[in-house]
Amino acid sequence: MAAADFQDWLCRRIVTESRDAIIFADREGRIRLWNAGAEAMFGYQAAEVLGHDLAVIIPEKLRDRHNQGYRRVMATGVSRYATELLAVPGLKQNGSRISLEFTITLIKDDQGAVLGAAALIRDVTTRWQRDQELKRRLAELEATGTRELGNEPFMGHWRNQNHENVAPPPSAAPGCRKRKHTLHRLKTCATKP
Repeated sequence: MAAADFQDWLCRRIVTESRDAIIFADREGRIRLWNAGAEAMFGYQAAEVLGHDLAVIIPEKLRDRHNQGYRRVMATGVSRYATELLAVPGLKQNGSRISLEFTITLIKDDQGAVLGAAALIRDVTTRWQRDQELKRRLAELEATGTRELGNEPFMGHWRNQNHENVAPPPSAAPGCRKRKHTLHRLKTCATKP
């Protein structure tokens, strides 16, 4: 196989077999590429969405904002999400919402005109749910800790020190060291990528 043929074959295999969703939409927002990862993630087979608007995977209340941003990117040829990760909710075929992170790549013709945007999308729903639960538990522990400490500024001071281990104030209630350790573990887990 010639080098150019191998390169084309390899690119097709990567797109086809990726577990992440890889989607391409033209300038009008019509889906033109929908890989197996997108099928698994959103529940639509390629034949069901090719030629249809991206709105099928965007929650209704976000569609206007998405359309405005998409038109602006198509007109200017510039998007910050080519280098920054975008985190948004998505919509599956069954109507359930999922949490997504993705980047886009603007696809241009040989003269530099924008043809559309390719998106590489990952479902991060499980991580998002875990983070929300950790934040909820952390808030509960902080509220309990603050009440038991007589509303002293210890917890706020600790948070402002980049979550460093600091000794509790002398007036801290018994068991504060254990609670501080538990809070530190929760905060560390909640901030890990």
